Amino acid sequence: MSAFPDKPNDFVAFLQKEFPSVSDPESFVPRSLYGAYLKHLWKGTILLAKEKNIVLQLNQAYLPDLSMIDCVVLATGNEIPRFPKELDLDLKSSSYYQGNPWNIDFHSISRKLPLFILGNGLTMVDTVLRLRHLGFEQKITALSSHGFQMLAHPTSKKINFNHVKPTKTDLVSLLHFFNLKRKALSMEEFLALIDSLRPNFTQWWKGFSLLEKKMFVQRLRHFWGTVRHRIPAEIEKK
Repeated sequence: MSAFPDKPNDFVAFLQKEFPSVSDPESFVPRSLYGAYLKHLWKGTILLAKEKNIVLQLNQAYLPDLSMIDCVVLATGNEIPRFPKELDLDLKSSSYYQGNPWNIDFHSISRKLPLFILGNGLTMVDTVLRLRHLGFEQKITALSSHGFQMLAHPTSKKINFNHVKPTKTDLVSLLHFFNLKRKALSMEEFLALIDSLRPNFTQWWKGFSLLEKKMFVQRLRHFWGTVRHRIPAEIEKK
């Protein structure tokens, strides 16, 4: 998670100085703290530029002529969740409803009533950890809108699948490969296999046709997210 390839422990060192309670390299760190780390680096960059008399200027330019650009990447991040259409609109302005998981009004939340979170991904984990840290001890129920359960990282360090790789990497062949492995392996072994193949994911994605990419996003993205985005076993027990 370090921002510098030649300083692999830089993020951990930042946590040990600023947030020592969560500085264990094996612990789950809320993404808000990674944001704090990036802000820290940016402030350091500004100070360093001033010390060396380097002019640092941010330019926001509008380039209407896309024919001059080889590749455009839209990195918008996670959008604020939409208001569930099944709920009464009056609830939107109620103190019982919090629509922005990154800007929660914790003071308006009861410490006695049970809490319900719609969503069962890493943002949910961040939210639960923040609630517990702030002393909310009541029951918290999380529901995936797509019916998937959060998975934990394998606890065994002895599982090794570095020698196992698919022979074909088109979407259908990969789906067949992973389906066979999931049936033949335990869940912990299957997740270890996924980890061993992570360095290949980007290359496989680049090799997909446009139709394969659309099919993946429409039908497999959420399922793939459950096996790719996981939490430490210690957090799962909580």
